[in-house]
This record gives sequence, structure tokens and C-alpha cells, in this order.
Amino acid sequence: MEFGTGLIKELWEEEGIKPALEIKTGMEFRITVAVWLKWLDYEPKFEKELMQALSSKNTSTLSLEELQILIKYQERTRISQLIKKYETDFDFDEYIETITYLEKNTIEELMFDKLSQEEKEYAKLEIERLSQLPDKELEKKIEEMKNEECTLSLSMIDFYVLYEISKIEFNRYMSKLHAAIRHRIANDKMLSREPQFHPLMQ
Repeated sequence: MEFGTGLIKELWEEEGIKPALEIKTGMEFRITVAVWLKWLDYEPKFEKELMQALSSKNTSTLSLEELQILIKYQERTRISQLIKKYETDFDFDEYIETITYLEKNTIEELMFDKLSQEEKEYAKLEIERLSQLPDKELEKKIEEMKNEECTLSLSMIDFYVLYEISKIEFNRYMSKLHAAIRHRIANDKMLSREPQFHPLMQ
């Protein structure tokens, strides 16, 4: 958070100023509240069946792994509920709880957990295929998928693929940028080593 918690609380309680929810944003992909909600609220069949099975058990009989899965699910459900009530009766403690979650967790982990094994395998193949495209073609494909009208209507698999290939495109761009910078520095060093002749000496 840009400002200290104490200052935010003071502005919240005394001035009635509520800061916007800060969503973790990668340079290669814009993560919005709507995106988080899309994935937090998505409940695939395998997850629904697993939660029903775990919820039917006595907590004391759950393994450590099962307990961690159940706690993670309950936490995500809680954050979804908090984000939805932000514009209404959202209080300061709930704001801190939500921001803390968004700062400590990644959308990538959430997306990966929500995909079935078959979907993950398909996504892996699709990502590998698209990563072989030339830069211009990959950029065009990403722009088509990032179109504001269709991004949130993408299937969950396609959205995950879009997220991953956006990172690939960003890394390509950064590699080119760093190479250009290194080339420029090398050229500048070479020029600085060349003997400089004063016009009157020629």
C-alpha cells in the first residue's frame, strides 16, 4: 500500500475517504477486480465434488493436506464476498483483510488450482504452440484475446492461456530491450575510445 495503515484508517474513519482496492498488476497483464472475481467465483465440477467430500468429514479426521485445501477454499470464498460488498458496507478491517490477501496471493496460483488435470495439459500444449509464433503474430493473437469486450467472456482455459502467453510476449520484449541497451552501451564505449582530433590539428 502506498500510504501507512494508520493514515488510511484515519482518513477512512475521520474523513470518510475509502481508497480503491489495489489489485496486483503485472507489467505483462492487467489484473482487475472483475478478473479476481471471475476466478474466485468459478467452481469447477471436480472442486465442487472435493469440497462436498471434505465438508462431510469430521475436521479432526482430515489430513493436513485436506485441511489446507479446505482452508484455502474458505478463504477464497470469504475474499469474494468481501470484494462484492466493497461499495456498500465494507469496513476498514475488511479492507485490510482483502488488500492483505491480494498482496500475498497471485492470480496465477488461483487459476492453476481451478483447472482440471486435463485442462492443464491442454493449456500446456496450447501455450507451447502459441509460443512458437513469430513476435508480430503472437502480439496480434494476444491483442485479439485482450479485446475488452471478450476478455471476461473467455473460457477459463483460454483466459489462463492468455495470461501465460502475455508473460511470454513481455519477456520477449524485455529481452529485446536489454539487448538494445547493451548494444548502445557497447557502441558508446567504442566511440569514447576512438582518438578525437581537433579541427585545427587536421
